[in-house]
Amino acid sequence: MIKMDLRLKIRDDVVRDIVILTIPKRLQQISSLLKCLSDIDENKYRLILVCNTKEDEKAKRFVKKIEPLIKSIFSDYDLVFNPERSIVSGRNKGLIRSIGNIRHGTRVTYMIDDDVIISNPKAVFNLLEGGLQHAAFVGYPCFNISKIPLKKQIREANKLVDAIERKKDFLKFTGYLEIEKPRRYTPFRGRKYENNYVLYGHVHGNLTLHFTRVLEKLHNEYGEEGLFSQSRTWYGENTEFNYRLQRHGFMGGYILHCRNKIEHIYNSKKWGLLFHNHLNVKDSPTRTLMNRNENMLRSYIYLSMESGTIPMDIPEEEFIDRFVDLLNSDYRFLRRSVQEFAKLLQVRYSTSMYLLGTTLLTNKEFEEQRRRKIKKIVHEVYKKDEIKQFIQKRKIEYETAPFKFLPYEQMTVKSFNAFLRYQHGQLKTIREEIFEFQK
Repeated sequence: MIKMDLRLKIRDDVVRDIVILTIPKRLQQISSLLKCLSDIDENKYRLILVCNTKEDEKAKRFVKKIEPLIKSIFSDYDLVFNPERSIVSGRNKGLIRSIGNIRHGTRVTYMIDDDVIISNPKAVFNLLEGGLQHAAFVGYPCFNISKIPLKKQIREANKLVDAIERKKDFLKFTGYLEIEKPRRYTPFRGRKYENNYVLYGHVHGNLTLHFTRVLEKLHNEYGEEGLFSQSRTWYGENTEFNYRLQRHGFMGGYILHCRNKIEHIYNSKKWGLLFHNHLNVKDSPTRTLMNRNENMLRSYIYLSMESGTIPMDIPEEEFIDRFVDLLNSDYRFLRRSVQEFAKLLQVRYSTSMYLLGTTLLTNKEFEEQRRRKIKKIVHEVYKKDEIKQFIQKRKIEYETAPFKFLPYEQMTVKSFNAFLRYQHGQLKTIREEIFEFQK
């Protein structure tokens, strides 16, 4: 079993960058998050705040309002404007700025969503930084309010946010908390080690920690393409980023104190609670984006092409038929390498509610409308050379990566152990650069 008591600690001279992407209309959310970070050591952490908009008068007014709070917490910070406004370009700009800070001592990089609240960030950050002894990147379980009517959810969320922000007792407001991430339907390709609860596999936002040298390595590999794929400009999900990292031999994991939700909540005052305050978020760059659901389906059609799950060198109608078959087949009886991909599509991204916003359709109506959306996307690829060439370029990347996994392909015990050995070799010098034995 992997243990987390190796008596290693981060060297005193290591700087941590905190990269946060936000927009001016979310002043309330970013202010709440920053207030939660007021207790961290300002000499060890540097803020990189990416304002996902052009530097206009509205953006300048936002900076004028938020900068006094930033200065009260961080002695060193960067403000980055992103006139392209997409999630992917904003995240890439923030990470590239952090990579550039390597010369100033940065060795680990946090990515934190601007709509989360963190209680006891010292405890959470210490746990995550220790977790880098075992995984290439790590995340922390995230909770939200659920199972009650929306208006009551908002009231309960506001009470919890206010208590955490004011650093008061918040446990009496946790009665409706449920685990949001890791999600039940999201595939994990790694083995689950439960000694000290390192849960290997895909790590979602809302709070992740990476070796900055690993980000630098990928940036040098892809250059203008960026760390987050530019073909996913409409959403910039960590799922895609995780998948890219994993094909290059870097696996992440959730660092958990326990797998029991009640125990985690009961001890959250000591351990730290990550709460996704999505109820009050306005102008979300992802959820409110026009045609986002269709674009998510588009991304997975592209992914099936790039990875060779369904080949591109077949007639257009045949590709459509095979993709629809992937959505309609019982994933339990598909070959092992595509089971998790098919499951994710079927459970999440191709349902009537997700794609069409309703369940009030007959099966025939749903099938017809979904097929029309798929046909529209596939037709664009087959007819537009620019799109086809971009996907071909990504296909070459898949074929030349150290690990040629199909999307979310499950590892065997043997292949997983081989993967960890490879990762250890890749990370050995990086870890030695930032860790030292405790005296």
